[in-house]
Amino acid sequence: MLHPYGSTKIQSCLSNQSLIFFGGTKARQIFWTVAEKLDLQGAQIASQKPETNITGATIFNSKGAGIIHVWDPAFNSTRHALVGIRPIEKNYTPAGYPWMIDDTHFFFNEDGIHLTNEAAPLHADAVLNYFCNKLVDVPSKSSQAYCCAPYVGPNGVQKMLLLMSSCAIVYHLLSFFACSKRIFNHERGWLSFPETARVAGAVATISLAVLYCYMADRTALFEKATKAAELGTFLCMTGIALLAGLATFKQNRVQHETTNGNMTALPEYRQVLSRQQTEEWKGWMQIIILLYHYLGLSKVLWVYQFVRLLVSSYLFMTGFGHTTYFITTNDFSFRRVATVLLRTNLLNIILAFVMGTRYDLYYFPMLTSLWFLIVWATVPRNAAPGVDMYRFVRRTAISFTLVRLTLGASDIIEPFFAVLGDAGLGLPGIDGRELFFRFGLDAYIAFIGMITAVLYAKYDTCYGLQCHKIAAVAIPWFQPTSRLTTWGATVVVLAYSIFCGCFTDKFRYNEWHPLLSPLPVLAFIALRNSTRKLSASHSRLFAWFGRCSLETFVFQYHILLAADSRGVLRPRLACKLLGRQGCRGVFDILETAIVVAAFLWTSAATTNALSIITKSLAGLGPKALFVFVGVWILNLAWIPAAATTA
Repeated sequence: MLHPYGSTKIQSCLSNQSLIFFGGTKARQIFWTVAEKLDLQGAQIASQKPETNITGATIFNSKGAGIIHVWDPAFNSTRHALVGIRPIEKNYTPAGYPWMIDDTHFFFNEDGIHLTNEAAPLHADAVLNYFCNKLVDVPSKSSQAYCCAPYVGPNGVQKMLLLMSSCAIVYHLLSFFACSKRIFNHERGWLSFPETARVAGAVATISLAVLYCYMADRTALFEKATKAAELGTFLCMTGIALLAGLATFKQNRVQHETTNGNMTALPEYRQVLSRQQTEEWKGWMQIIILLYHYLGLSKVLWVYQFVRLLVSSYLFMTGFGHTTYFITTNDFSFRRVATVLLRTNLLNIILAFVMGTRYDLYYFPMLTSLWFLIVWATVPRNAAPGVDMYRFVRRTAISFTLVRLTLGASDIIEPFFAVLGDAGLGLPGIDGRELFFRFGLDAYIAFIGMITAVLYAKYDTCYGLQCHKIAAVAIPWFQPTSRLTTWGATVVVLAYSIFCGCFTDKFRYNEWHPLLSPLPVLAFIALRNSTRKLSASHSRLFAWFGRCSLETFVFQYHILLAADSRGVLRPRLACKLLGRQGCRGVFDILETAIVVAAFLWTSAATTNALSIITKSLAGLGPKALFVFVGVWILNLAWIPAAATTA
């Protein structure tokens, strides 16, 4: 990969030295391309009347940085080539090896001298990477994705964590074989207990996943490539995913215990935002988000707007789901808080230490954790399951006001995160500006989810259908949305789409997004439950993706994408086996399929492993604090080790 250089980074690289381009027309063209990167307006003026201080040299200075172009005297020679002289050696044309020019891209115009408009910036970036990557603090310190940068090995804490992960894998394998032998011989031992084996297997699974992330994205074992923004591919893959999801559409079923004690599957006749439906919703949204990141479509405005709406939908479900749980179970215990926070944050915190990234890089766990705590603090406590509407409205208004005041004081709070990162506490870093940007984009949608959950619970109470209970007999369908509501939801979606088309850039849209996002989200819920069949059915494929949506979002940064999502992972296994420098067509498809399969297997396996570990840690109660304190003390060495490596 080539690290992109802008004006600021070029200034940093060339602040104490000059970059000299020596050559002919090609070197001169690259020279002016770098000048435009440094100062576009100044380069356009200087290119018309370049400043020439010495014979044959062109000097361009801007913002404390200077670049020089010197003509190669050989190109100004007037001597002619000899004509009619036979060559001494015979010219062998390698016509029998056509792959020498396979996948060759021609970067010159028809004159064979000047670079094309697409090739000149690429050559300029290659020159800047070769010259500046060793001088500027590029992300190569945490990733081996960029060319021309020195290799940076793991620091002390990373080595320790990787060693512990390897030991966990070996221990699990030994325990597995020992357990199998003991059970076979009908012997009793502590290794034969299923719970111990499950926890050891879960730790080994997560360790293997973390090792895979490190090997893929922090070493030169796998190649990394620049994203190719292909809107056509995005639309095609989205269509294929939609067809696959529709092909696995089936009616929801629940397990019910009959009078004789047997379990039987009964169809659900009435479920709005059921577990299967929310998992399906998360699943197809996650597929689109993965395609969006993989193809690098952040500059396509309508795709960006759509993905922003998907993130809002996820946070709506966060507010809705946690509020529904609290008002139906009245479980506000710290055990519940610890379970949710552990399940949400354990993976990304481990990766933050092992991969050397910030905590807020994986922003989904960060946002859902913040909103869970807000929901937990907002929903009123009652003596019995249910909700007091007056207290709920009052506490929601107070919570909303505090959120707005916090966002308004972001300039005051942001420096606190920088001070916290420099304090040497052994904690993952947090970018305060990024945190407030993500938090402010969806400042209202979680409150809408909370209100929707309370109103829906009241609706169920009025009709004697508690949302946490499933009747054992067929329940007559009560249409949750009338035809008028369905048509109104359709109009809202169309109006939202038209309104989004009025924006010319995403910065202006971001100002409106917190106000606009609740409308299409609620409209989608109405449309999704507009008929009995739709409400009582779900897609098994999308629901499977939804169950591991958190893990797929976190892992995509390292084993689907690369360089912390700046590029894409390209193992080039087929090319290496065939001994070819470049592989296209079917080889690319095969390689992508292998990467995606490994990514999905890792995500699914880690989902099950995290559930086991979370349950085990939550079962320890206060004893779990000693585990986390020990890990925190261990990581106090993070900053000194990192400083030594740097």
